[in-house]
Amino acid sequence: MALAPGGRIARISGTAAKVTAFVAVLLAGSATGSAAQQRSASWAARYGAVSFRAVSSHRVDAFLHALAPDPSRREMTPAGPPELRPVRPSELTLSLTPVLASAVLPGTGHWLQGRRSAALLFMATEVVGWWIHADARSAGIRARQDYRALVRDVAWSGRGGELPTAFDYFERLATWARSGAFDRDLVSPGLQPELDPSTWNGAQWQLAANLHLRGDVAAAPSTPGYEAALARYRERAYAADQLWDWSAAYGAQARFRDLIDQSDDGFRRARLALGMVIANHLLSPVEVYLRQRLGVSSLHLEFVPEPGVALH
Repeated sequence: MALAPGGRIARISGTAAKVTAFVAVLLAGSATGSAAQQRSASWAARYGAVSFRAVSSHRVDAFLHALAPDPSRREMTPAGPPELRPVRPSELTLSLTPVLASAVLPGTGHWLQGRRSAALLFMATEVVGWWIHADARSAGIRARQDYRALVRDVAWSGRGGELPTAFDYFERLATWARSGAFDRDLVSPGLQPELDPSTWNGAQWQLAANLHLRGDVAAAPSTPGYEAALARYRERAYAADQLWDWSAAYGAQARFRDLIDQSDDGFRRARLALGMVIANHLLSPVEVYLRQRLGVSSLHLEFVPEPGVALH
């Protein structure tokens, strides 16, 4: 910008025009009369579109103020995004002692760190977990002993012998009231399968006959397919030392089913409690390590701008 004759302001683009206007105003402010006119004409002849006249000192000050940049409007643009870093207090040092201690006994690492409340929480979880495991497992064992004793005393009618270890045997005792005979005629030679389909053994012979004898459970031994049916029967039917009968004692089979459910529930709760103990042994050292590594129980972030960058 520059002052034109008559007090008007002519627009000039570029830094050179501003410098020219500044020098012209200083020259015009220090001259009067014809000298000012001569210098104005000289500058006009040199720069063409720009002409000047003498101005008073207060106009010079106003013009210089208009040209000067406003410091309050200066804005500093950040060179890049602010840096994000986790807060790590310098007073904490990484040590494996609390971590290993917590892996052996949860809560001890927190105690070494001076975190009493967290230590008591992990220790209490450990104690409660083992107590629940021991109590539940003991209940499962007692129920298992009870239902096995019930089988010997009632279903087996007090006869001796070793109970099978496979659990599917006890599942069949809970479902079928009687096993039926393995050999329905001990006098006749050979094996005569049980014919009553309401018993376990009788149902197995019925299935074998359907597969090999066209459903004829009373087929003669000379019938084609009889030997195949008999082999399947021997495979799936229970022999004489494993036969059972609940019909002599009303409600005994229902009691047997309840004891099996109690045993299963006890062992299931014991497994869950053991899982809680294992999780406590894993979580405790991990939490201690993260506390040492990060210096906080959870991750906090702070903005740290680069030096000389102002954020508005």
